[in-house]
Amino acid sequence: MGISPNAYYNDRKDRKGGYKKQKEYIKNKILQIYQEYSGNPGYGMMRFYLLRAKRRLSNITLLKYRQE
Repeated sequence: MGISPNAYYNDRKDRKGGYKKQKEYIKNKILQIYQEYSGNPGYGMMRFYLLRAKRRLSNITLLKYRQE
């Protein structure tokens, strides 16, 4: 392989790195939408705005992200 076992396993530990980046992006997008619409949209309308931004989430996932 050409790399040390320590480097290999340290790289493997970050297997959720992409998921965490995507989650942070979506949470920031939710905050941006809230600020833009003065905190009025509920989770259904929020899901619609995220679909416009090419992000697809279920209502339950969106509700969970909003509560974090």
